[in-house]
Amino acid sequence: MKKNKNEVKSCVCLHLATRSTQTGAVPLITWSVFSTELVIDVYFRSRFVENVCAELQDLVHAVNMMVSKAGVLFCFTLIPLTLSSAAPSFTVDYKNNSFLKDGEYFRYISGSIHYSRIPRLYWKDRLLKMFMAGLDTIQTYIPWNFHEPIPGVYDFSGDRDLEYFLQLCQDIGLLVILRPGPYICAEWDMGGLPAWLLKKKDIVLRSSDPDYLLAVDKWMAKLLPMMKHHLYQNGGPIITVQVENEYGSYFACDFDYLRHLVKLFRYHLGDDVVLFSTDGAGVGYLKCGALQGVYATIDFGPGGNVTEAFEAQRYAEPRGPLVNSERNIIIIIIIIIIPFTIIIIFNFTIITITIIIIIPFTIITIIIPFTIIIIIIFTFTIIIFTFTIIIFTFTIIIFTFTIIIMITFTIIPFTIIITFTIIIPFTIIIPFTIIIIFNFTIITITIIIIIPFTIITIIIPFTIIINIIIFTFTTIIIMIPFTITIITFTIIIFTFTIIIMITFTIIPFTIIPFTIIPFTIIIPFTIIIPFTIIIIFTFITTIITTITIIIISSLVISDIIIMLPCYMFIGGTNFAYWNGANTPYAPQPTSYDFDAPLTEAGDLTPKYFAIRDVIKKYKTIPSGVLPPSTPKFAYGVVEMKKLRTVSESLDILSISGPVKSPYPLTFIELNQHFGFVLYQTSLPVDCLNSTPLSSPLNGVHDRAYVSIDGVAVGILERDKALSINITGRAGSRLDVLVENMGRVNYGKYINDFKGLVSNLTLGAETLRNWTVFSLSIDEVVKEGLLWDTASLQGGDPAHSDAPPTYYLSPPTFYGGTLEIPDHIPDLPQDTYLQFPDWSKGQVWINGVNVGRYWPSRGPQVTLFVPASLLSTESPNNITLLELEVCPCSRGQCVVQFTHTPIINSTITHTKPHTREKTLNTH
Repeated sequence: MKKNKNEVKSCVCLHLATRSTQTGAVPLITWSVFSTELVIDVYFRSRFVENVCAELQDLVHAVNMMVSKAGVLFCFTLIPLTLSSAAPSFTVDYKNNSFLKDGEYFRYISGSIHYSRIPRLYWKDRLLKMFMAGLDTIQTYIPWNFHEPIPGVYDFSGDRDLEYFLQLCQDIGLLVILRPGPYICAEWDMGGLPAWLLKKKDIVLRSSDPDYLLAVDKWMAKLLPMMKHHLYQNGGPIITVQVENEYGSYFACDFDYLRHLVKLFRYHLGDDVVLFSTDGAGVGYLKCGALQGVYATIDFGPGGNVTEAFEAQRYAEPRGPLVNSERNIIIIIIIIIIPFTIIIIFNFTIITITIIIIIPFTIITIIIPFTIIIIIIFTFTIIIFTFTIIIFTFTIIIFTFTIIIMITFTIIPFTIIITFTIIIPFTIIIPFTIIIIFNFTIITITIIIIIPFTIITIIIPFTIIINIIIFTFTTIIIMIPFTITIITFTIIIFTFTIIIMITFTIIPFTIIPFTIIPFTIIIPFTIIIPFTIIIIFTFITTIITTITIIIISSLVISDIIIMLPCYMFIGGTNFAYWNGANTPYAPQPTSYDFDAPLTEAGDLTPKYFAIRDVIKKYKTIPSGVLPPSTPKFAYGVVEMKKLRTVSESLDILSISGPVKSPYPLTFIELNQHFGFVLYQTSLPVDCLNSTPLSSPLNGVHDRAYVSIDGVAVGILERDKALSINITGRAGSRLDVLVENMGRVNYGKYINDFKGLVSNLTLGAETLRNWTVFSLSIDEVVKEGLLWDTASLQGGDPAHSDAPPTYYLSPPTFYGGTLEIPDHIPDLPQDTYLQFPDWSKGQVWINGVNVGRYWPSRGPQVTLFVPASLLSTESPNNITLLELEVCPCSRGQCVVQFTHTPIINSTITHTKPHTREKTLNTH
């Protein structure tokens, strides 16, 4: 914890703070270790601080008793020195497979939050909600391209103020797992790598390529010294730092690169920081992702095979903490599954033997001569006794093995031991004395074992406490009375049998033929009745065992390996152009809601409260008022009017002016990283009949909106629509507006160049002589240069007399204003923007790029609009760049602000790629 400069104000406050944070038995849950998704591992830590605090209290009391002023001042000076004698530390304890925080066993509850996807205004709200859910740690990525958009130009202001975010975490009481990359994935554009790295066309990203390493070194030389001040060892919240991200999944497998990064991180952060790596849950991933000196962890979802996952981690890290301990899984199998199976098989074996052997034997003893009876009884007794000894020996072996496993893995499933040791003796034919001695011996031994293990629970996982509680309850409430009842009943039966035997022994033998009165009377009592009891008892114990095992298994499993989502705890929004893309190419939507416990808008969900309730079982939830969901407001519809098309706006959109080139240039060659580029050329020949305008596979990155002389004719799309048919005269202007829809964020295709990356062909002829316009749309919209009075007044009205059409429109800007009434209190509030009958485009509010909308493809229909973008003091300008089809000619030209998000529905339209193809609306 960072030392406060005012820490000497009060000895008592310091003492109380120490007690509140360092004493007591605090059960903690690990939601995920580092980057892994979806696992909680119960861990129990108990600290030897009560005595220390008691001594400290005595010290405070003694010093405060000093009557001199100097004595009181000495108190104020002494206590901070006492408390700060041990520097903060966070390390990996390989011997005990755990983390050590300030020298004590520690595991944490963590959830992911990306500050880059949440407006600064809401950072505190989101972090508080995470803290109030019971989390004590957050994980966050640092996108390199978010902070260095241009080489050597760094931005840590406003929504990019990383140090402010880290300070908020610490002020709230949250630790931080930092994931600075340089590559992060995160469904973020190019995995967080800046696009300007692609200026070297053949650069090998995420490798020891000299140009790449040079850029990485410069970036880390800026970032890591800033982060060093926030390390836990230096009084900050950062406990661990990740190196790279899932490198084992990357084709390069460059250990020189990883070693370079480790050396770089150590140089800037020091040798005492815990560095870790994260890879997929497979040995193949860890072979290239793990490196000596960096603690190797894995990530996998809730559907993954936990056992196999951690077997893979143990390949790289034979010792050290796991997200959930594999030893618990092994013990569940050994202590529950195996004994349970043995018990069931053994019980039914006894039942079978009883039915097949004992009952017939009992029946025929009436007519078999006495001598044969004696021989058979003797022989059978020897067999049963031998069988009993074997089972008894096996029981002792199992019990001994259980104790060994119990001690080895520091988990004591007492309920299983008791159940196992009680059931077996009563379900076999053990002499009465053995039953009594064995059961009471086992119970006594078990009870004796509880005491020392209870004492040492300060170093044993939390499951011991659970099992002791279950054992104590079971033993006191169920097992001991049940055992006593059975033993008492057995004694009664045995005694009654002896009485009957003695009574009938003195009756003259002549009364009943064959002089076997004692045996005919004794047999029913000594064989039939006891074995009937055995059969009944066996069935009862089998049922009880089954139910008990199921209940205990569910309790143990629920307490040890609870699978819950961690990534993300709150998703947020891919504002502007920051979304990444999957391969085969599929861009991420603007919403990064992730179905997280906190919604994109930070709202509390049932999942949030369910997780909070689980955490309550293992630790005290912070007291205080839980921040509520932020209020939403439906501002209603806003009428939109046409401003101008992209082609009509080139004079203001292309600040740098046109560039002539015989062949198309990529975005990077134009020094443009995001947004749109317009390519213009002329048709070289007449195309009176439909002629294919074609791109090779992946020749367009990512979507091209084609117009001829200002009339939209079709769409080319990266790996979906490679050809459209066009008509036109030689010399007609061909406009191709190319949209960068987000760079691939993982794998070998992250070198994702944008624009026309290959030549277009018209028929069999390659198109040449291009005029290329780099478009600075964000700057122009922010300056309001598209908003001239004439364009608004002369734009398309909301209700046009033109016939309805679903044809493609050329990419066009539309504008509208929202006035928020100032007489309504607590406005502005968060809202959601919906696009009725609009198709695809980009939206800005008051010059801020909110993100992409694409309701015609879905699944996202509304965009989250935080209140920080809105104003009550002046009209709010809404600018749309509609790329495909506008609804204005169909009698509706509005957008709508609503209070309800729609991120999981699709407005079904047939996608238009040519003008001849119309949209079918439903």
